[in-house]
Amino acid sequence: MMNLIIYNPNIEITCRYNSDNPREENYLAMLRAASVCTGKKLEEKGADYFNQWFKTNITDKPEEQRHYSVLEHGIYSFRAVGEDKICCGNARSYIESTGFKDSCIKEFFPDHISFEIVGELSKQYYQILITTNRFTAMQLVRHRSISWLVESTRMVEYNEPTINTSEDLDPDLENSILYGFESYNKLRVDGVKREQAGRILSDYRETRLIGCATKEDWLLMCGKRMFPGAQADVRRICSTIKKEVEK
Repeated sequence: MMNLIIYNPNIEITCRYNSDNPREENYLAMLRAASVCTGKKLEEKGADYFNQWFKTNITDKPEEQRHYSVLEHGIYSFRAVGEDKICCGNARSYIESTGFKDSCIKEFFPDHISFEIVGELSKQYYQILITTNRFTAMQLVRHRSISWLVESTRMVEYNEPTINTSEDLDPDLENSILYGFESYNKLRVDGVKREQAGRILSDYRETRLIGCATKEDWLLMCGKRMFPGAQADVRRICSTIKKEVEK
């Protein structure tokens, strides 16, 4: 018989985008974002692995399968030569200058515009990893000024009956959640795909999401989500984020 494993929400600042080696820092940040989505520990392969990951998942994939959102976790300050403007943006906007000249993303740029890195970031960016439950995650990703990636039920297995909440749950509710995990495992044994089997799991199940945004955007989200009427786990997470980015 399975037993529920219950954890509390937590956050971790995984990148402050201020190192002396921005290319390696950005590559690791993008691999870390892909790791959250896929459940694979891609960042442990090191920054040099990013070239292979990019070719496999961006350049060589059909249009509908390209993981552009991962590129939003690489942050650069750059000058648009031809427009004479300096701005701060992510690798999705700047991939042409990171060594992938044949990238499909090049199609977004006019021919008379080129880019060059100009040094330190004009704004402070943070990449933050959040471990919480599915319900709370869906509330947080509504803040569109933050670039989010969420753990994918299509790619991640939920064999262990793990939930994540600071709430006190009724025993009957816990039993219902546990039954959902047991049913999930039976469906997987019977050959049902992860994404379909995952529909029966509770929104209390533990999940991870990772966001990338400026300090101002993180604080804007926290200010909106810390009011007394907000859900308890959301308030707890946003309070912790606010304290960390204000250090």
